[in-house]
Order: sequence, then structure tokens, then C-alpha cells
Amino acid sequence: MITIGFSGILASIILEAANWARKRTKEKLVQNTQVIALLEKVGYEKLEDNFECIYAHSLVTFAAEGKPQSLLNIFKKENVIDAFRESWRTGEIPNFSNQFEPTKAIDTNISSEIVEFHTIFSNLVQKARSPGSQGIFTVLSEVRDALKSPSMDPELIDILDTLYEH
Repeated sequence: MITIGFSGILASIILEAANWARKRTKEKLVQNTQVIALLEKVGYEKLEDNFECIYAHSLVTFAAEGKPQSLLNIFKKENVIDAFRESWRTGEIPNFSNQFEPTKAIDTNISSEIVEFHTIFSNLVQKARSPGSQGIFTVLSEVRDALKSPSMDPELIDILDTLYEH
């Protein structure tokens, strides 16, 4: 029986871990190339501060983590898209409590997956918005919230919403 000392054990660990790291780095590079190719294919290669672009980037990033199609299909539902659009406008976290029934097709906690998606989405929103547009976003959000009252002219609210989106 050959006995290797502690330094030999550490050397084996380091060698094996380095091999894992090289393999993961190569897989990540291939994955990033696939992400970029898909975003280019759908016309969203550049991250811009508009909802559709950020949502597409978020979905591709989320999917690249190996999410099943049955889970990804949730993010094409109109009520989910609308909730994230509102989140993009207001900065608030969407509330989906009791909107999804557990199914055998999705063997996961949907709430935690939506929180994970929202984290990706929020990070991309912050990345897409320049410091100047962040300030404008905040001011418009405050003005819009302050002016939204039952007596407010709906046409003015629509104008504010249009400004807010651009």
C-alpha cells in the first residue's frame, strides 16, 4: 500500500479541480456563444432600455441555466409578461401568488423560479439604464404615481405612460 502525504492529496485535489474548472469554463464559453447567437437571431443582440429587449435577454439568460421548456413556457403567458412590464415601469416585484397550479410537467417551485427570473430581469434593467435615464425614470415614476388619482384625466395618464415607456 502506497501512502501519499497530505501535500500529495492536495496536489491531486488541485489537479482535479483545475480540470473541472477548465471544463466548466469551456462549457460556459459555448453557452455564452449560444446565448449571443440566439439574441442576434431574434434581433436583440444589444441590450437596450426597452421592455421587450430586456425581457428577451432575461428569458435567454434564464433558459441558459438549463430550465425545462415547461417552466420557460410560463414566461410567454400574457399575464406574466404584463406583470413584468409593470415591474419594468414601476420597479416593483410582480405578485403571482396563487396564479399557478403545480403540475407534474414542472417539477420545481414556481415561486422561487419566478423570483430567480425577476432577479435576472432587474439586474438587466439596471444594466440597460444609464445613470441619466435612471434619474428620469425615478422622476417620471414619482410624478406618475402622484398624479394617478380617480379625478385624473385618463388621457393625461396615457400621455404620462407613453413618456414613461420611452
